Amino acid sequence: MIEIPGAADMTIREAKRHLAYHLKEGVVCPCCNRNARARVERMDKAKAAVLEAFYRKRGSALKGTNPWLESKSLIGDEIHTGDIAAVNIARGVHGKLVHWRLLDKHPERKAYRITKKGIMFFEGHMAVFECLLVYNNLRVGNLDGKITFEKAIEGGK
Repeated sequence: MIEIPGAADMTIREAKRHLAYHLKEGVVCPCCNRNARARVERMDKAKAAVLEAFYRKRGSALKGTNPWLESKSLIGDEIHTGDIAAVNIARGVHGKLVHWRLLDKHPERKAYRITKKGIMFFEGHMAVFECLLVYNNLRVGNLDGKITFEKAIEGGK
């Protein structure tokens, strides 16, 4: 972690700027003295499989009046067969797709819906950043390089 010399003399604006600049490698926050480090989230096979499960189930959700899908409704009995999407939904991988704006999270329930961007990505009409920087469960940056759904479901590059 990077220690900030003269942190006591910094303004809040300077401290925020310094924190943001060093977040990737890790830094001690000049305001609260806690360690701060962004984590890298990669679009991988597990996330692609979960997105596919939401895409496949969206048809039945759209037939009704409620487009929101409870994550447990996507798991069902598939978890016992080793279905990659079901296993990864059980692990909470679907919540990470919100960082790419491929899924929306319901504001009050543990339910998600696929976004137009998620549909376009799944159908191959667009690529997304392969890696994101996430801090405190918020997307704070992108790393270079984009990936298609086809490449992600195959396991990367």
